Amino acid sequence: GMAVQVLENLISNSKYWLEMRSTRDSTFEPTITIVTHDNPPTIIYEDNGMGISPENREKVFQAFFSLKEKSKRRGLGLFIARECAEFNDGSLVLDDYTDPS
Repeated sequence: GMAVQVLENLISNSKYWLEMRSTRDSTFEPTITIVTHDNPPTIIYEDNGMGISPENREKVFQAFFSLKEKSKRRGLGLFIARECAEFNDGSLVLDDYTDPS
């Protein structure tokens, strides 16, 4: 159940930002990719959004931190996702990759 919560929060976050980008760029094709590996159990989650700026890379995992518009923000999604991963002896980290466009 907690793995589903992690994925749901990641997808919800991506969906918001990818829709924002699609609104600004009619040629943008949003993509979300989820890959699983068995040993060790790993989920790799990617989207083709703009990425997260270096100064916010850890802040996005803090409770109540959000860059979304005020009416849409709660600031708990990635916080809860990381907490769920850690509760199950896992981790939730951001890769260093950022979209070059």
